[in-house]
Amino acid sequence: MMVLSVCRSVATCLIYFCTKAGSAHPLIHFAMHLLSLSLALLAAASSTTALVAGGVASALVSNDSKKPFYLWSVGSIIGPPNEIAPRGLYYEPLHRDDKAGGIALKITKTANGLYTGQPQQIFAYTLVNDTVWFDLSTVFGEPFIGQRLEVTSDSGDQIVWPKGSHPGGSQVKSASSSGNIWLTVFGGV
Repeated sequence: MMVLSVCRSVATCLIYFCTKAGSAHPLIHFAMHLLSLSLALLAAASSTTALVAGGVASALVSNDSKKPFYLWSVGSIIGPPNEIAPRGLYYEPLHRDDKAGGIALKITKTANGLYTGQPQQIFAYTLVNDTVWFDLSTVFGEPFIGQRLEVTSDSGDQIVWPKGSHPGGSQVKSASSSGNIWLTVFGGV
C-alpha cells in the first residue's frame, strides 16, 4: 500500500512540474500513466486496507476538478497551507486533537483564503473510540457551487452534495475508524 501512495505522490509531483514547464514536456505522459495506474490499484486496495503505513486510517481529499484549491488542517492550531493541484491528493492519518477534539480540513479556492474571509468548504472529523464521525459544511459561502462533492468511507455512511451546496438534512455521518474517509471534489463550472 505504501508503494501505491508513493507512486501517486511521484506522479502528482511530476504532473505539477511538467505543467509548469509546458504540456509538451516528455515526462507528462509517463506521469499521467503512473497516476492512472496507481489510482486504479489504490481504488482496488483501499476498500480492505487503510492508507498510510502502520494500518492507521486516513482522511483524504482528492481534487478531481480542473483548478487547484488550498487546504489547512485545523484543530487547536492551524496547520500549514497545502495546495492541492488538479488530480492531486491530500491525506493525513486520522487523529484526535486533545484540546479541540475534532479536526477540520478547511478548503478555499484562493491561496490565502482562510485568512481573508473567502468561502470555505469544511470536511470535519472526530474520533470517538472505534468510530469516526464526519460531516461536510461551509462558511462564508459555497466555494464549490455547481461541482459535485462526495464524502465516502471504507466502512460506513456517505455524504453527497450533487451541486456543491448543502442538500438539506443532517450531514453528520459515521464509520469505523479502521477505514479511510474520502472527500472528492469533482469538476464543474
